[in-house]
Amino acid sequence: MITEVLAQIRAPSFTAGIVLFDDVVVETASVVRYMRRWSRDKVRAECEQRGWTVSVVNVMKREDVTAPPNAEARHRAARGEL
Repeated sequence: MITEVLAQIRAPSFTAGIVLFDDVVVETASVVRYMRRWSRDKVRAECEQRGWTVSVVNVMKREDVTAPPNAEARHRAARGEL
């Protein structure tokens, strides 16, 4: 089962959305595209450093989606475990 999170990042000049699968960013608005493959903790740290707010909009446990091949290795790399 995968946990899908929709989060919103608010800055003075933009509002953007990101989607995380199991605490790793898999989709982003173009303004924060550089955050793809980042961990949830890294996104929070970056937003805090820049004075942006990040908030969870929706959390969904999904059984209808499986992680892509090598997802576990990517997740561990994003968390700095590799």
